[in-house]
Amino acid sequence: MPAPHFALFLPSRQAPFALGSREINEPGPGEILVRVKATALNPSDAKVQKRGIYVSKYPAVLGSDGAGVVEKVGEGVTRFDPGDDVFFHGAYDDNDLSTFQQYCIAVVDFACKIPDNLSYEQAATLPLGLGTAAIGMYGRSNGIGLMPPWKHGGVGKYRNMPILIFGGQGSIGNYVIQLAKMSGFSPIITTANLKYTDYLKKLGATHVIDRYLSFSGLQHALARITSAPINVIYDTVSIRETQEGAWKLLGPQGRLVLTLPSVIDRHPGDRREIVLTNGNPHMEENWDTGRQLWLNLYKWLEKGDIRPNQVEVMSGGLKGIGAGLERFDGGQIDGVKLVARPQETESDYPIMSAVPLHVTRDLHRTPSMRMIQIREGRLNSGDGRWKQKALFLESKQGKFVVGERDIPKPGKGQLLVKVLAAALNPIDYKIQQSGAFIEHYPAVLGIDLAGVVEGVGEDVQEFAKGDNVFSHGTFENDQSSYQQYALATADFTAKVPPNLDFDRAASVPLGFDTAAVGLYSDKLGAGLIPPWTEGGRDKYAGKPILIMGGSAIVGFLAKLSGFSPIITTSSLAHEGELKALGATHVIDRHLGGNEFTAALQNITQKPIKVVYDTIALANTQKLALSAVTEGGTLVTTLQPVVKEEEGKGRTIIATYGSPFADPNKSMCRVTWSILGKWLQNGTIKPSAIEVLPNGLHSIPEGLERMKTGKISGLKLIVNPQKTA
Repeated sequence: MPAPHFALFLPSRQAPFALGSREINEPGPGEILVRVKATALNPSDAKVQKRGIYVSKYPAVLGSDGAGVVEKVGEGVTRFDPGDDVFFHGAYDDNDLSTFQQYCIAVVDFACKIPDNLSYEQAATLPLGLGTAAIGMYGRSNGIGLMPPWKHGGVGKYRNMPILIFGGQGSIGNYVIQLAKMSGFSPIITTANLKYTDYLKKLGATHVIDRYLSFSGLQHALARITSAPINVIYDTVSIRETQEGAWKLLGPQGRLVLTLPSVIDRHPGDRREIVLTNGNPHMEENWDTGRQLWLNLYKWLEKGDIRPNQVEVMSGGLKGIGAGLERFDGGQIDGVKLVARPQETESDYPIMSAVPLHVTRDLHRTPSMRMIQIREGRLNSGDGRWKQKALFLESKQGKFVVGERDIPKPGKGQLLVKVLAAALNPIDYKIQQSGAFIEHYPAVLGIDLAGVVEGVGEDVQEFAKGDNVFSHGTFENDQSSYQQYALATADFTAKVPPNLDFDRAASVPLGFDTAAVGLYSDKLGAGLIPPWTEGGRDKYAGKPILIMGGSAIVGFLAKLSGFSPIITTSSLAHEGELKALGATHVIDRHLGGNEFTAALQNITQKPIKVVYDTIALANTQKLALSAVTEGGTLVTTLQPVVKEEEGKGRTIIATYGSPFADPNKSMCRVTWSILGKWLQNGTIKPSAIEVLPNGLHSIPEGLERMKTGKISGLKLIVNPQKTA
């Protein structure tokens, strides 16, 4: 093992840098020891020294972009061998993982071999800049959650959609341009110094606008390029001027990524999204995005899909870093990435006294290794449990409040799911309003979820850690969806098909189960022969069905069963959408009494034996029952307020769509085993969705919108991981 090596220390908060020596440590599980041949300088390094931010313990080694040669590999490492040329994303607050030194430890999840077409210096420009670009665009917590190009269907996904990038000539901006090209955005518009126009166009920009233009000049330049709304803007500069300009230019469904805290004065009712990104993949919320990025980097670099920044090499090894960081403050860095070569550090430079290993090794255990240990079940907090954010209903008919609770552990037949999307349902505000269903408080609500499997319990065979899944939860705190981690029952969970994202998958569970139980259960539904059984497909061909409330999934299942005509009530604004989803006729939901009856008779004279009232208010139940022929069935989603007249033999059933209800369990096990296939081949399609900003904090407002009738034809979705 090499002798103690040189490192550049920040001895104390806001102190001058000092060259020193420190001992070389051994790589742990999932780690490699790297001889650092090149390290890139970033503005964040200058900010740490000038402002005393990001780092909590001193003496500290900085630097997060590194490239070099593998000297030794830790336990369980199979992707790298001694002698491999690699580049990697380091981390602050663990001196072993920082790159302003001659040897450091790298976490293999955020390391990659260097392709033959790149030098050490070029490779060292990639980690933080590319990571910040990717997490800002594709991250679920610190980004706007676009479908990434490493996912099936992600390449070219946003074809013909414009994107605006402030600061395309900078390190982050370079990579945002290239990722935008992979994602299909067009036009790709960036602001920059015009001398870099040719270079930026080679990276993928279609238009380069002079960064020195006034706001009105920028507006006019954009108007000449595109008339489409710009709903994605990435502001890599993020000073007040660019933030305010970006906000004014952002489209009505827009999402804005910032690299510095927002100074925007936003109107309370403005539903556009602002995300402050953080490009550190070692953070728990960035882990998944970072890991997938690093798994795909080698092939992208080898093919030329991603190109490194332009490089300026600093002389003097580590001792040249201080002067390089000073240039950031003076605005002297333009269009290049500064890189130092730690191995060129001269030994006659004044040396800070050697810092003992126990001082610099035990400052902090890096967050990334903490996550490795969580995933391997080797680490816990002081009380043995990890904490997460959740939305609590504090008391019966009380208020919602965001707080913390333990992350549960999966039991037999269960999965632990990192909840990336949760859907809002009317039942949630009805629970808050009435106090029904819940016995113990504080309570976590929400039953529709989608996310990534983090752990599997005993006897689970169909799922593994890392699977993308969606699931039907229940009103037990560990299995409810208004939190960042929840337990899911494997029997009522399915893998997210490649044609769906998490948000759309989360819109499915309750709606599907309620539709299926209401139509096919012989105890809590109409008792029809289901289409997944022999002879069930098209069993009811030529027979009419009426659906009160325009439920798309009831319509899909009715179509599978052969019903025709499929008649639904809805706002006529949704007529085209409902017909595309299977309805043959749409009646204006505002019609009542004789008008409703006449509209129905104009469509069919056949007796209607099945009516499904998904709204189930007093007025809709009354209309629905009037349409049911003798011997027919009315299915309602709330308790009936209408009564059957003697002699007609009609049945009124209040359905209950929970797969956990004893009468539903066996049927729902079957439906969940085929649901993923139906979604993938388009047999069933999710509802239209609206994703709310600000994670769990937006749920109370969303439920209020539902309660006051301001939601029509949409399923509201939140991303719990984006909870600040």
